Amino acid sequence: MTALARSLPVETEKPVVRVHPDNMKPIPFLDGNSSVCRWPLWENNSPAEEKMICGLQVMDNLTSYCACHFSWSR
Repeated sequence: MTALARSLPVETEKPVVRVHPDNMKPIPFLDGNSSVCRWPLWENNSPAEEKMICGLQVMDNLTSYCACHFSWSR
C-alpha cells in the first residue's frame, strides 16, 4: 500500500431509512392482481400463505408498484 492510499479518508455509506406509506393496505401475495402494488413485505423464508404485498393502487399500468415503492425500485 502506498503512503498516498493510506492517507486518504474512507467515506462510509450512511444507511438508507425507508418508511412504507402510511396508507399501505397489505394483502396476501396470492390475492394480488395487476391493479395493486406487489411490493413484497415478507422475510426470505416465509411460507407462501403468510406472504403479504403492499396492496395500494399501482402508479400506472406499466409498473407493478405504487408511486412510493416504484421510487424505491430505481
